[in-house]
Amino acid sequence: MRIALVIPPVKDLYFTPQRASFLGVHTIARLLEERGIEHRVFSGVRTRGRPVPVPDEVSYLAEYLGREGFFTGYKRFGITAELLARQVVEYAPDMAFVSCFAYGYAEEAIEVIDALKAQFPGMLVVAGGPGVTAYPDYFLRHSRVDVVAPGSAEQSIGPLILDPYSAPGARFRKSGGDIAANPFAPDDTSFKPVTTLMRESHDTMYYSAMLSRGCPRRCSFCSVRLSFPHYGWARGADILSMIGRIPRTGKRVHVNFEDDNLLEEFERFAEVLAALDLHTGGNFSFSMENGARYALLDPDRIRALMRYRITQLNLPLVTRDERLRIAAGRPAPYADFTAIAAECTRAGIPVVAYLIAGLPGEGAESVREGIEFLNGLRVLVGISPFYPVPGIAGYEDPRAFDGIPPRRCTGMSFFPWHDIGTAAMVGLFRLARRANLGVHD
Repeated sequence: MRIALVIPPVKDLYFTPQRASFLGVHTIARLLEERGIEHRVFSGVRTRGRPVPVPDEVSYLAEYLGREGFFTGYKRFGITAELLARQVVEYAPDMAFVSCFAYGYAEEAIEVIDALKAQFPGMLVVAGGPGVTAYPDYFLRHSRVDVVAPGSAEQSIGPLILDPYSAPGARFRKSGGDIAANPFAPDDTSFKPVTTLMRESHDTMYYSAMLSRGCPRRCSFCSVRLSFPHYGWARGADILSMIGRIPRTGKRVHVNFEDDNLLEEFERFAEVLAALDLHTGGNFSFSMENGARYALLDPDRIRALMRYRITQLNLPLVTRDERLRIAAGRPAPYADFTAIAAECTRAGIPVVAYLIAGLPGEGAESVREGIEFLNGLRVLVGISPFYPVPGIAGYEDPRAFDGIPPRRCTGMSFFPWHDIGTAAMVGLFRLARRANLGVHD
């Protein structure tokens, strides 16, 4: 058997290398390798974007493009769906797994799926990933995919290889067009972590990794629990094995952890950092892309992060409105944030503080006050426009999304989901960027 693992290109206002690790695909690749199954990863993503017309679903953004402090235009980060499909077809696989890493990029995955079926109608195409897990039936209704496989790769890959239509959790169209849904197997949180080499410079190897699945918190705006409903860490031995596979080239090693809440078990995380320190002879640094809850930090922990050479700390304040922060599941007072930000500054750790603009019940003035508050702390301010995906709090019924283009379910759609309109949201984004220009003057 020969399997193609396919990563569609991305269309958006921007795209960074940190978002391009696609650890789920590389997890599947490792599982196939363990089973002795021939496979190849086909990535349609490139970090340098090419201009494309603004999609109709977000055409309202066109009037803001090119303004100072905003984006210049829409781009495709990668090759075309047709070219990617042609590369896959030349490989002549028995089965293609198409990944969708976020529901907001469903249309890119669908373009690739349909291009594959147009060029190789007899090939079995399976779609999976967090985007598919959020609303699997959307892909069955809007593409030529044969089977969708929501949930984690560790649980589904074995049965999918044997018989995709019988795999636990699989969904597919029956002969009459109705959708069949297999029951899920009992959940198993065990997994083996992998690293992905993101890029390499003349003196540094940049990796991405995840040590855990899920998150013990249930923040209202977060969709992590949809793909990983149970929280758990990889076994210590498997983490050490992952670290041992990082080659000793003499170059510096930088690891970007993509976990959603490593600080929940700080002592365990510190042991991982110590192991990396030993493996690299102290020639490493790290970052935590998805941020850290400031309520879990204190001066001793900050000094530990600094000792192991953290390069940047992303701290979500979420909102300065304490009532809304409690409703969102982040009850720590902002006074604690002030103390932690000050401690990080003293320790020499650059901080990016994030606000979510557009939470239910929050107006533009509240977000503006949050930006001013953060600017006074001499941290960089990041604005994350609110967006829902099927299944998060307040949006539990996926059928509510039947008339909503998935492309609006991204932060960069600047869609007015609640009380802040697009113009105000764009204005707040630009305000934060202008505020950042003076942080380190």
